[in-house]
Amino acid sequence: MKNQRQEIRLKEEHKLTFVIVSEDKNPIDSNSYFAFTENISSGGIKILTNKLLEKGVLLEIDLSLGRKNKVFTLFGKVQWIKHLYDGELFAIGVMFEDNPPEKIMALMEYIFKNKGSLLKE
Repeated sequence: MKNQRQEIRLKEEHKLTFVIVSEDKNPIDSNSYFAFTENISSGGIKILTNKLLEKGVLLEIDLSLGRKNKVFTLFGKVQWIKHLYDGELFAIGVMFEDNPPEKIMALMEYIFKNKGSLLKE
């Protein structure tokens, strides 16, 4: 199967929190969920979480990166879900969307500065 991704993906584990948001980017409730990254690119992120989400759900993600724990707040849409460990854990692919260019550029800068842990395919 040919890889359709165009962005470089960084294989790193980082903590993040996310909330489910509406189309106008307002939280739909007061719940916040925890997750870890499995890989990151300027176009999206693969996360591991115990919260089952549906394809198409919009998220606001607070991602903590680097030694200084710089927090990136990004919006994205769930593209796919994979059940792990009999549904106790979920791998979720999120595509970033509707984020200011300066946030994506800052994320790209982080990825290129840390390209020693690029995901090899």
